[in-house]
Amino acid sequence: VLLQKVHHLDAMALLPGESIEMACRGGAKAFGTEDQTGMIGVGRKADLVIVDLNSVFLAPVHSVESALVFNASPANVSHVVVDGRVLIDEGNVTFVDENELLAESRIAAARVFKAAGVESRLNR
Repeated sequence: VLLQKVHHLDAMALLPGESIEMACRGGAKAFGTEDQTGMIGVGRKADLVIVDLNSVFLAPVHSVESALVFNASPANVSHVVVDGRVLIDEGNVTFVDENELLAESRIAAARVFKAAGVESRLNR
């Protein structure tokens, strides 16, 4: 959104609501699935992301669309449901042990650093 505003030298070049529309319905249209996805409705597939707007970093919320596009971050995501499966619940990942995943990623990173002949700065 910000790049479009700068590129066109126009603060109204792409409004937050338009960018959300592009991400939802536009994405469905681009993939040829607009009859199944892109909006919430009976018989449609739905992936949902619920964002908690009650945050000091988002306040005051004058426009939900603007808050989502310009201010919200992954830390504000409270729930994610994909294909009926809850993946994030109250901000917590439900489908993988995060500590185990972090431990595995550190081991993998150490192997990559060693193979590249680069000293890891992770253990300093």
